[in-house]
Amino acid sequence: MCNHYRQAILKGEKVPGWSIDQFSEIQIPLRFHNMPQDVYPDRDGVVIRLADGEPVADAMRWGFPPPPNAGSYYVTNVRNTKSAFWKPWLKVEHRCLVPVAQFAEPDPEKPKPRAERWFARPDGAPMFFAGIWRAWDGDRARSQSR
Repeated sequence: MCNHYRQAILKGEKVPGWSIDQFSEIQIPLRFHNMPQDVYPDRDGVVIRLADGEPVADAMRWGFPPPPNAGSYYVTNVRNTKSAFWKPWLKVEHRCLVPVAQFAEPDPEKPKPRAERWFARPDGAPMFFAGIWRAWDGDRARSQSR
């Protein structure tokens, strides 16, 4: 999964393209107007999650702190849904949608210097990642290896 994407919705816009009536009037709060378009692990991005059964837009950090003894990089993929580390966060109340304009993956044809290959919908409309979220409970110190 990507470690770099571009946000689709900022600056008080409505969420376009929603066919489900309950989501059609979500407003992205103006408090997000200073957020950068590009999102990387440990940086804020807009997500849509349920709060008391209603969709809300929120800013959250991209990536989970790693499992114990797994290194210092934020995790952006759930690869083993049977893992005890992930099980608490796979429940419905921890699911969210991430509105995305485009996302990048490393370009295997240009490994050095590292280049990215960008992916987007042909019509330019937003797309959504399925995500999971949790409340933060750790240290925000940056890794020395970055």
